[in-house]
Amino acid sequence: MEHIAAIARKKQRDVLTVEFHDAETGYKVDCRFNPVRRIVIDWLDANGIGYSACGSYAIGNRIAPYRGQIYF
Repeated sequence: MEHIAAIARKKQRDVLTVEFHDAETGYKVDCRFNPVRRIVIDWLDANGIGYSACGSYAIGNRIAPYRGQIYF
């Protein structure tokens, strides 16, 4: 899975990513069960807007774990 900065460099333009967090627990909930993420994905699908999973920003030699980010 590519991180968002690599996608931006490859496309040579700005890109948009959305990351989903649980308000009460922060990152401690599996993103696949985030109801807001499901609503956003359903809306993107209903409107024919393509998207894909992407990694967070790379910081130095570290990439954060996947937290439900999608690039569109």
